[in-house]
Amino acid sequence: MRSQNRSGSVMRADRLAALVEAAVPDPDGPGVVVGLVDADGSLETAARGMAVLEHEVPISDRTVFHLASVSKQFTAEAVRSLVGADEQIGDYLPWVPFPHLTIEQLVQHRSGLRDQWQLVEAAGWRMEDVITTADLVELIRRQTTLQSIPGTTYEYSNTNYTLLGLLVETVAGESLDSYCRKQLFEPLGMADTAFVASHRAVVRRRASSYARTATGYERIALSYATVGATSLHSTVTDLARWAASVSSRESWRGTTYTGSDSYGWGVHIGEHAGELKLWHAGADAGFRTHLAMVPGVGSAVVLGNFAELDPDALASQVLDLLESPSSDGRFVGTYYSDELMATVRVVPDEQGLAFERPRYGRRRMTPVGERAFTVPGDEAEVTLRFDQTGAELGYSTPEARDLVFRRSDG
Repeated sequence: MRSQNRSGSVMRADRLAALVEAAVPDPDGPGVVVGLVDADGSLETAARGMAVLEHEVPISDRTVFHLASVSKQFTAEAVRSLVGADEQIGDYLPWVPFPHLTIEQLVQHRSGLRDQWQLVEAAGWRMEDVITTADLVELIRRQTTLQSIPGTTYEYSNTNYTLLGLLVETVAGESLDSYCRKQLFEPLGMADTAFVASHRAVVRRRASSYARTATGYERIALSYATVGATSLHSTVTDLARWAASVSSRESWRGTTYTGSDSYGWGVHIGEHAGELKLWHAGADAGFRTHLAMVPGVGSAVVLGNFAELDPDALASQVLDLLESPSSDGRFVGTYYSDELMATVRVVPDEQGLAFERPRYGRRRMTPVGERAFTVPGDEAEVTLRFDQTGAELGYSTPEARDLVFRRSDG
C-alpha cells in the first residue's frame, strides 16, 4: 500500500470528516459512514450518527447496511460466471412468460419487463408488507405484455434482477448467497457480506432505517424476503475490498459497455472529472447507499440509514478528495536540487498546495493538469510537474526548463 505524507493524509481525513458532519447535522440521529478507497486499496473512513436509535448504537466501520440496488452488480457478476450474455432466460426459467429475453437484455435493463415494485404497488400492497420471491414470481408469471421491444429501450426494472438471481440459483444448484459467498465474497475476505433472503434473519451489527419527522425520527420497516435486485448486506470495509478488486479488472468492465451515461453489467457507466466512473446507488426504506469506482483513481462508498440523505452528492464529494492533487499527500514534502544547491518545500494550503522557497515565501499552486501546477514568480510564471510517485519535482520557466528537485525527506 502506498504511504502518504502525514500532513497530507491528516488534511484529507479532516475533509472527509467535514463532509460527513455536513451530511449528518444531528450526531444523535441516524447517520452515515463513508469510505475513501485509493487505487491501491487503502481505505480511510469517517462515520457519524447512530445505527440503532433505540439502543444508541453508533455507526462504525463494522456496521452492516442493507445495500438496496447496489446489490445488482454482485448478482450480475454471479450471472457472468455461469451463463453467456446471448443465452435466453427461458432456457433456465421456463415459466417466464417471455422466454426469448436474453441475459444481456435483463442485465442491462433492456428487457421491456415492468418493474416489480410498481406491480406490487399497483396490486394494492404496501412496501412495508412482507414481500417474498414467491410473491414476485406470481406477479411476473401473470404478465402478458412487455412495455417496450426487447433490446431497444433502457428502462430500469428490478424485475430483471430478481429473475437473474433465480437464474443463478437454478444453474448453480444453490442459493444466490451461498454461490456468491464461495465465488465472490470469501476470496476477497468479505466476511460481513451476504444476501439476506429472509425478513426474519438475524444479522449481527445491522443498522435500522429511519426518516425524519417534525418531532424527531421514525423507523421505516423493511420486510423484503427476496434477493437479486436487492437485499445484499455489507460494510464499508468489505465494499472497499470489492471496489479495489473489480474496478481494476478490464474483464469486469467488459466490452458490452457502450460508453458514458449507459448501463453495463449491474452498474451505471458515466464520468467523473473526465474519467470513466462505474457506479450504482440504492434506496430501500430509509437506507441510502452509493458505490462509485473510478478505475486507476479510487472509489467512494456511502452507507446511510436515513431517508433524507443524498448519497449521490456525497459520493461525488468523496471522489473529489481522491482526484484533487491538493488532497494527495504524496506531493507534500521537501525537495532538493543538486544543480541549484537549493531546497524547496511543498506544503498543505487551505485551498490546496503551496510552494515554499527561501526569500520568496509561500505561494499557492494552481492545478493545470495531471500532477502539474503553476506558481507565480517575480520574473516569470513557474511550472511544477511531479512524477507519479511524488519522488521528483520538475521546475520550469520559459527560459530555464526541466530543472529537477528530488525528495529529500525520506
